[in-house]
Amino acid sequence: MEKSFLRNMLNWMKEQEGIEVAVFFNEVPVKAKLKVLDIDFERKQIIWSFNEKLKIPLLDNRVIYFKYRDDIFIATVIIHDDREMVTSFPSLALEPKLNRKFVRVTTSPENPAFLIIDGKKYPIEDISEAGIGIILPADLGLKEGEEKEMELEIKGSTFEIKGKIVYLKDQGNNLVRVGIKLVDLPNRVRNQIVKYVFERQRDIAKKITMF
Repeated sequence: MEKSFLRNMLNWMKEQEGIEVAVFFNEVPVKAKLKVLDIDFERKQIIWSFNEKLKIPLLDNRVIYFKYRDDIFIATVIIHDDREMVTSFPSLALEPKLNRKFVRVTTSPENPAFLIIDGKKYPIEDISEAGIGIILPADLGLKEGEEKEMELEIKGSTFEIKGKIVYLKDQGNNLVRVGIKLVDLPNRVRNQIVKYVFERQRDIAKKITMF
């Protein structure tokens, strides 16, 4: 990031009465408006006001997201108390979560969802009506860009679906994280996923409220 661009961004941040930031808790964004109180150019740190809404989400993910112009930026939370929060200087988000068209949630341990590939069942990590994130054995031989017939087990029902492999990320121990885009999804399957996502969002919101 160019120094002049960064300085302009930081000056803009300092001038705002409040900046909407988001912290993802189980893939659900928790949003709050924070004010930049000070900028430490020597340590490359930003001092923000703090909002109690972010206290529990920050236990799950110590990164905040915010928009500047048309891009999404992230900053790592170094420390916070009930009044102030200190983060690193921002950098461009490689995965612009705030621009997601569809809500994504992590699956529930109490109500899991599974993907069945070549007759074998694997637990899904996160899901939206657009796609699935899952950890799979590397020796399945999946390739980026290929489309594959599979089955989705969700809310006690099993459906035949088609998925396109969007990315493969090595996780070590002969495992890969796989991003799957759902292709030509029938409405009855989409409705089941939407219902699952809604119920999971509600459970996550209850968990935050309990704390």
